[in-house]
Amino acid sequence: MTILTAPCFLLKNTEFYARAVTPYGHFVFERNVHMKVCEICRSSINEDNVYEMDGQLLCADCYYENTRECDCYGDRIWCDDDAGDDNISLCSHCRENHYTVCDDCGRLIHDDDACYFDDDDYAYCRSCYERRGRSHIHCYSFKPEPIFYGDSDLYMGIELELDRGGEIDSNAERLLDIANADCTNLYIKRDGSLDEGMELVTHPMSLDYHCIEMPWEDICHEAVVMGYRSHKTSTFSA
Repeated sequence: MTILTAPCFLLKNTEFYARAVTPYGHFVFERNVHMKVCEICRSSINEDNVYEMDGQLLCADCYYENTRECDCYGDRIWCDDDAGDDNISLCSHCRENHYTVCDDCGRLIHDDDACYFDDDDYAYCRSCYERRGRSHIHCYSFKPEPIFYGDSDLYMGIELELDRGGEIDSNAERLLDIANADCTNLYIKRDGSLDEGMELVTHPMSLDYHCIEMPWEDICHEAVVMGYRSHKTSTFSA
C-alpha cells in the first residue's frame, strides 16, 4: 500500500497547487486548491475570502486597513485617496460636486446643509452660521445703508484696520459700545488682509463731526489696551 506524506505547495501564477509525494519522492497527484495571494502583504488567501479593489486581489485585513467607504455615495476608495477630513470620508467626485468648506471653521459640509447670509456668498456650517448671526463682526462685503452725520458739503468715512489683537467678538463689542454710545457711528468687519484683527468702518461724517463728536481717542485707547495695532505689524508696511 502506498503511503503519502503531507502535501507540499508550489506557487504558480498566484495560485497554489498541491502535490502529494510517496516516501520515495514520487509525485502521485497534482490539483489546484484554489488559493490566491494578497497583493499587499503577499499572504495566501482562499478564493472564497478574496477582496478585489481596482483590479488588485487583497486579503480581508489589507482590504479593510487600506480602503474605506465614501460617506456620500458609499463607493469603496483607497485611504490615501480620501478627499474628506477628520469627520467624513469622501471620494474626489463627491468632494468636488457635493461638498463645500465652512468659511469660518474650515469643516466640510454638504451643499444642502450650507448656510448663507444675504450680504455675502460665503458658506457656513449651521453652528458657525448661528454664531455669526449674533456676532458684532460682519463679513467683509457687509455694506449697510449709509447714515450721514454732521452738516457739510463733504462727508468722509474712515476705515481703520486693527491687527494683532485677534478677530474676537467680545473685543468688537467693547469698541462698539464706545463708538456707538449715542448713535450708530461705526460698524466692524472682517478683513482677510489682516492676520489677527478686524476693520472699523464709520458711516459718512463731516470733518467737524470726526474731530468733535466722534470719540476716536477713547476708541483707539481701548484698542491699544486690548493689544491692537495699526502700524508696525507684519500686515502693514512702514
